Amino acid sequence: MGAAHKLNRISTFLARRDLGELTKTALRTSVGIERADLLLLLGSSLPRTAEWAAAAFASGIAERFMIAGGIGHSTSMLREAVRNDPRYSGIELEGRSEAEIMAHIAARSAGLAPRDILLETESTNCGDNAIQSRRVLKQLGLSPRTVILVQDPTMQLRTHASFVLYWNAEAEGVQLISQAPFVPQLVVRDGAFAIEPGTDAGPIWSVERFISLLLGEIPRLHDDEAGYGPRGKGFIAHVDVPEDILEAYRQLLPEFGSLVRKPA
Repeated sequence: MGAAHKLNRISTFLARRDLGELTKTALRTSVGIERADLLLLLGSSLPRTAEWAAAAFASGIAERFMIAGGIGHSTSMLREAVRNDPRYSGIELEGRSEAEIMAHIAARSAGLAPRDILLETESTNCGDNAIQSRRVLKQLGLSPRTVILVQDPTMQLRTHASFVLYWNAEAEGVQLISQAPFVPQLVVRDGAFAIEPGTDAGPIWSVERFISLLLGEIPRLHDDEAGYGPRGKGFIAHVDVPEDILEAYRQLLPEFGSLVRKPA
């Protein structure tokens, strides 16, 4: 089994998708509801996620649309991606939060009015997304019971676990539905790695950063004293990481260990 196959297994594991696709039909088939209370997009370095989420909202998949994300470690990469894509020309970037930048993309791509998008602009990391978005919703007097979460595919699973914890979802009866916008996969072309779906996903990570993101998630998700789960730092709810995923991770370390982002 080659490195690309192992990395793709990890990518598929991380890119949680509770629906076959982000459509009303899939929501009805998979969850048994016609419409979610809230579609919540989390900030990241991938501007195209705002287009996908906005299109889904415009189709009527949720009653409300929110984007959460302040200025964090991905903000400079998001700004650079937007700056380098002519489709996003004219969007003001400097000093803007990830949520504000993505709201402009969403409005432009799907014809949404500013009043159609709720914003949370203070959060700086995955757990803070959950904490601050809930704070804003409470300030607005909103208590959504069905929430679709959309995030960078490499962070979708950890995002879901953060919301389970910080929204106390099970005890409070909040149904969280995760839907990574796509499942990135590595292919080998001319002897080098490339990422699919590539340009269809808009500005995307470099191969090196993609591998770093994938491998950095596993020690964070693993529920031990060094991880983010209840037995460790307590940043996320417990996540079961299958043994085959852990074994793929271990086998990749000799070649790619220098790229692993250590848990904070």
